[in-house]
Amino acid sequence: MHVNGHDGFSTSGTILFYLDGIKEAGGLGYNNNTRLMGPNNIELSVGPQSMTLLLDVQSQELVPHFAEIDYLDSDRPLIIIQSAQSLAHNRTYAVALIDAAGADGQRLQGSQYLVKLLANKNDTYLSESEVLRGSYYQNVIIPTLYNKAAPWLNGRSALQLLFDFHTSSVSSQLGTTTRIIKDCLEVIENERWGGWGDHNVRFLDMVDSSDSCNNPNSALARIVNVEIDVPNFLTAGNRAEKLNAENEVNTVKPLKLVVIIPCSIATGSKPVRAFVDFGHGFFGSREELLYSFFIHRLAHEEGYIVYASNWRGMSFLDLAVIQKAFIANPNHLDSVIANIMQGFAEKAAAQHFVTTSLVNLNFMQFGGQSVVKADPVRKIFYGISQGGILGSAYSTLLSNLDLKLLDGAIITSAGSPFSLLMSRSMVFPAYQALLLTSLHNNRCVRIFISLIQMYFDKVSGPLVGLSGFPENKEFRTLIQAGIGDPIATSIGTEVMARDYKASVFRSNPNLIYGVHSNISDSNACITELMYRREFHELPSENTVPKAEGNIVHDLARQDIALLSQVKEFINNGEFMDVCDAIGCMRE
Repeated sequence: MHVNGHDGFSTSGTILFYLDGIKEAGGLGYNNNTRLMGPNNIELSVGPQSMTLLLDVQSQELVPHFAEIDYLDSDRPLIIIQSAQSLAHNRTYAVALIDAAGADGQRLQGSQYLVKLLANKNDTYLSESEVLRGSYYQNVIIPTLYNKAAPWLNGRSALQLLFDFHTSSVSSQLGTTTRIIKDCLEVIENERWGGWGDHNVRFLDMVDSSDSCNNPNSALARIVNVEIDVPNFLTAGNRAEKLNAENEVNTVKPLKLVVIIPCSIATGSKPVRAFVDFGHGFFGSREELLYSFFIHRLAHEEGYIVYASNWRGMSFLDLAVIQKAFIANPNHLDSVIANIMQGFAEKAAAQHFVTTSLVNLNFMQFGGQSVVKADPVRKIFYGISQGGILGSAYSTLLSNLDLKLLDGAIITSAGSPFSLLMSRSMVFPAYQALLLTSLHNNRCVRIFISLIQMYFDKVSGPLVGLSGFPENKEFRTLIQAGIGDPIATSIGTEVMARDYKASVFRSNPNLIYGVHSNISDSNACITELMYRREFHELPSENTVPKAEGNIVHDLARQDIALLSQVKEFINNGEFMDVCDAIGCMRE
C-alpha cells in the first residue's frame, strides 16, 4: 500500500496492539484495579482505573479514549483504542498498558522487547535507532507519564507495553483535497470559463407534473435532469483513474444532476427559500433523491429546490474499483481517494452552478414566469449516511473559502472514522468476505481497515477541530443520529460531534462525553433519538450487529422530530430543541 506518501499516522484511526492473555481476563486488570474503558466510560480513560493510557507527549496530558477487545478474530484478538476525538496533526503520542492481568488474575508478563529497549544497552539485537528510541522512552516519555500526566503511577504499577507514533501533518492529510476544491472554483470564477451557459450546461430531460399541483397530495412539479461541465483533475481513462501528476485541471468532465422543483415554488405560493444539495448513501446514486419522498414533502412545504449528483468515488459506479482494492490490489485505494477528491470538486462546481445560475434556465419557468427567490436564499448541504460521512469533510472545506457557497450542513445517520464504523455495521460482512479472499485471517482484516483510515482521513470526517485548519464562525452544522442504528453506529456520530466541538441540548436522551450544552455559543449541535428496543438488541461487545428488522438507519431521517429540526435549521440557521418540544424516546 502506498502509505509511505504520508508523513505520519492517521489522526482519527483506530490504534491496535495486543498482549497475550488480556482477552481471557475479559479486559480486567490486576486486582481489578484497572480495566479497559469502553465507549461508555471515556471519562475514566484518563484516570487511575484505566488499563490503557494515551499520552500527548508535547502537552504532557492524557488523551480521552476508549479501548475494547476486538472480537473480529476470536483466535487472534487485538485491543482497539479509539481516541474520543481526532488527534492533533504533527504531534507525538504514546500508548501505555498498565497492570493488565490474565485469566488467573495475575499480572501479565510485559513486552520483552520493551525490557530490552529500556535497558539502554548496546544489545546486539538492537539497532542504533532502537537504542535511541529506548533512551527517548527512558528520558522523555516515561518521566512525562509518571511525573506529569499520570502521577498516580508508581513502582507498584507494571508498565507492560509502551509505543509511540507521530501523526500526519495538515498539509500531508488535507493539502491536496483543499487545493483541488480551491483550484476548481478559481477555474470557474475565471473569465475564460465564461460563466454558466449553453457552452457548459445541457438540458437532458424532464418529468413535468405541474398540472397536478392543484392536488394537495402532489409535492413535485418537475424532476429535471441536467448535465454541466466541471473541471477535471484526473488522468484520462476509466474509474481506476488517479490525480494527474501536478494535481491541476486536466480537462473538463460532464456531471449529471437531478433537480426537484416542488409545487409550492412552481405555483408561486412559496419563494425559493433554500438550495439543498442532497448527499446520497452508501454506494448509491443521485436517484436516491427520487425515492426520498420525505424530502419531496419537505421541499414542497418549505420552498426548497433540492438537487443531487453521484458522489464520485463512492457511488455504485465505483464499486468495482473498491472490490479490486479489497481482493487484488490495495493500491487501487489511491484511485478511490482520487475519485472522491474529484467528487468534492464536482460538488463545489455544482454548488456554484445552482446558486448562481440555476433559476435563470428555461426549465425553471412556469407559465412563462421565472420562479421567485427569497432574499436571502439559504444554501445547505444535507448528507445522510455515507453522504454525511463524506459531506462532513466536504462542507467544512467549502465553508472556509471566500466564495461562501454554503451557509450550513446537516449530517444525519453518519459518523467517523471509517475504521470505527466499518466493523460495527450490518453491511460489513460482505466487505469482510471480499477482504478474506486476499488476507490470511480476520486479524489481518482489522489491521488493513486501520491502515486504510490514512487514506480516508483526506476525505472524511469534520475538519474544524483539527490543528491548523480554520473555523468559519458563520457556518453551522446540525448533526442527527438514531441510537440503535446498526449501520452507522451512534458511537461514531459522537466522535464526529466532538470533532465539530458540538453542543447538545440538555433534553437529549443520552449523555455524550465531551459535548457541552452551551448551544448559543456553538456552531454545531447534535441531537439523538433513542430507539430503546433496537439499542438494547445491539451487541455490547465490538462485533457486527445481527439486528434483523432493525431499520433505525432509515427511520431516523424520516422522524417528525428530526424533520422539524431540519426545517428550522434550513430556514433560519437555528438549532431547535426537539427533544424537549416533541420528545426523542422511541419504543
